[in-house]
Amino acid sequence: MTTTTKDTVKFKVNGIECEVGSEISSQTKLIDYIRKTLNLSGTKYMCREAGCGACIVSASKGPGEPGQAVNSCLVSVTSCQDWEITTIEGLGNRKTGYHVLQETLAENNATQCGHCTPGWIMSMYSLLQRKTLPTMREIEQSFASNVCRCTGYRPIFKALKKFASDSPQNDLPNIKELYGCQQSGVACNKKCSDDWCLLSKDALEKTIVKITLQDNRTWYKVSEIDDVFDILDVEGDDSYILVAGNSARVPYPIQQYPRVLIDATGIEELKNCEIDQNLIIGAGTTLTNLLDVFEEISKEGDFCWQH
Repeated sequence: MTTTTKDTVKFKVNGIECEVGSEISSQTKLIDYIRKTLNLSGTKYMCREAGCGACIVSASKGPGEPGQAVNSCLVSVTSCQDWEITTIEGLGNRKTGYHVLQETLAENNATQCGHCTPGWIMSMYSLLQRKTLPTMREIEQSFASNVCRCTGYRPIFKALKKFASDSPQNDLPNIKELYGCQQSGVACNKKCSDDWCLLSKDALEKTIVKITLQDNRTWYKVSEIDDVFDILDVEGDDSYILVAGNSARVPYPIQQYPRVLIDATGIEELKNCEIDQNLIIGAGTTLTNLLDVFEEISKEGDFCWQH
C-alpha cells in the first residue's frame, strides 16, 4: 500500500463536495462551517457541548456506511475526511419537497418555537438509517441526547413513534418514502442485494493529512497507531492532543488547543471489540457502535446481563 500526504480535507454536504485546509482554525467546528461558510442555517446550536441535540446532522463516515447522528457543535470540520453529511435542508425543503419525517412532526403539532426541531428530525433520520424498523422503545431511548424546552415531549414522541415496528397507530401514507434508493433517489423497498460499493482511489491508499491551520496549529489525520508515534517523534510530545469525538472539551473547556492535533478517528485498530473472558472495547469505538455491540453480545449466555 502506498502512502500519500495531503494538506486538505474533502467531504460532502448534501451531495456537494467541500474542501477545507489552512484557512481553517483549530476552533472551527462542523456547525460553524455549515452555518457560516455554506449558509445553511437550518442546523441550530445552543449549548455547544453536545447536550441539547439542536446541532445534530446525519453523517456517513465511510463507503457504504449508514448515516449516524453527529453533534456538529463538537466535531472539528477537519475531522470530516470522506464523510457524506446530510443536514435538515438536504433531507427536505419547500423547493424540492419535504421528507415524511418533517411532514409528520408538522401534522402532529410536535413543534413550537422550532429551534430544536431539526435536531429531532435528523436524529430520527439517522436511527432509521441504522435500523429500518425500530421499536417504540428503541426510538424513545435514541432521543436521550435531544432536549425540547417548550413543546413538551408528548407530541414529539407521539409523532415519531408512528415509525416504530410495534406502533399501534402506524398510519403513515407510505413507509417506503423513508428510504430512497442510493442509485435513483426514488422510494426503495430494501429488497435489492446491493452488498458492494465502489471505492475511490484514496480509500485504497494510506493517506496522512497534514494541515498547518490558520492559528498556527498543525492538524494530522492518520489511519494507523504507528503513524501517531511517528508524528510525535517529529513534533515532540510537549504539546499535543488526540482528537476523536472531541468530547474532551466538554467537561473541561479547551480555550486554546495544543500545538499539535492528531485526528485518531480513522484508526480502525482502535475500533475493534474482542472477547476473551471479558469484553474488550476499543478506545475508538463510537457510542452508536458500542450500543450495537452490547445488543449483539447480550444474546450470548455469559453476557446476558448486558441486555
